[in-house]
Amino acid sequence: MALSMFDRKHDFGVYNTFFAAKYWEIYIELGRQMGATLGDATYHEIRYEDLLESPEKIMRDVCNFLNVHYNDNLVNF
Repeated sequence: MALSMFDRKHDFGVYNTFFAAKYWEIYIELGRQMGATLGDATYHEIRYEDLLESPEKIMRDVCNFLNVHYNDNLVNF
């Protein structure tokens, strides 16, 4: 995330790791606050670490949330 922000420093104004992490923390917290106001039927949060650890479970959860059919091709591509 920090490296992506460094590449777009003119968009984000981020020039070091501390500010990149702080910027990210602020965005995550705002997203969670907005998600809480939307409710579980509209907001579904996915952690990247969880996706890496359990891709099939996470993608099944996403498909359930979106009310679409799960296909193994989502994780076995």
